Amino acid sequence: MPETWRLVDVEFRDDPFMNLAIEEAIPRTVGFGKVPNTVRFWHNSNTIVLGCFQSANLEVNLEACKELGTDVVRRFTGGGAVYHDSGNLNYAISLKRGHPLIPTDDLQLAFQRLSEGTVQGLRALGVNAEFQPINDIQVNGLKVSGAAGSIRWDA
Repeated sequence: MPETWRLVDVEFRDDPFMNLAIEEAIPRTVGFGKVPNTVRFWHNSNTIVLGCFQSANLEVNLEACKELGTDVVRRFTGGGAVYHDSGNLNYAISLKRGHPLIPTDDLQLAFQRLSEGTVQGLRALGVNAEFQPINDIQVNGLKVSGAAGSIRWDA
């Protein structure tokens, strides 16, 4: 029987705070069984996104960000700081815990499995992409994409 998924087509290009709030709300509602597994694509403009355990003062020059009009926000997942601009496509996949695609709580397996679509899409476009553990996609040895993940709220 085919599985029903949900596509959330909502973004706030000029409000990274709202985008990151939505990013946290989606896996909560998936995990609590309120909505089906969900995919979301979105953009931010001129934003630095910190991992949940990072210190803003240690990772970025907050005064320079203020002068440049760069927002600094925090995501609910770990990992390093990243810069987003309007040319950067973000995507999120929220699965109910135990989904056949990722049957265990193995975050490494989740990164690999959930990156396969991006790798295959890039290859279909003639780009020599490959998954590089722990959570990167590389082209000719250079990182072009990274992933952040979380296993909580039963998602």
